[in-house]
Amino acid sequence: MKPVNLKSALNCTILAMSCMATTQIFAADAAPKAQAEASAPKTKQQLIQRLLELWHVEAVGVTMLREPVDNALRQARAALQARTTPEKRDEALKDIEGYCQELLEKLMPKVLEKAKV
Repeated sequence: MKPVNLKSALNCTILAMSCMATTQIFAADAAPKAQAEASAPKTKQQLIQRLLELWHVEAVGVTMLREPVDNALRQARAALQARTTPEKRDEALKDIEGYCQELLEKLMPKVLEKAKV
């Protein structure tokens, strides 16, 4: 018997849970709307758009953008804590936070645009 690869097993589990969650969301969402939309056939593009809305792709994109920036801020804060005086640390952190905010403001519209597909 072939040994089970833990990474493959976790990926399969995550995929199965995503499918189950999506099925439950569609079932809960479709029940009240089924009668109203019975006469209106949907195209594949409309169905894909609905699926993307239910998955909240924008939130995933925003998280993927913010997480590394927040992590970098935490690391900068920790590095400056041990190596500088409080006055210099506060000034440097203010500059770093300003740069990070500019970066987020610049990239956020692009992330949201790409998430809309």
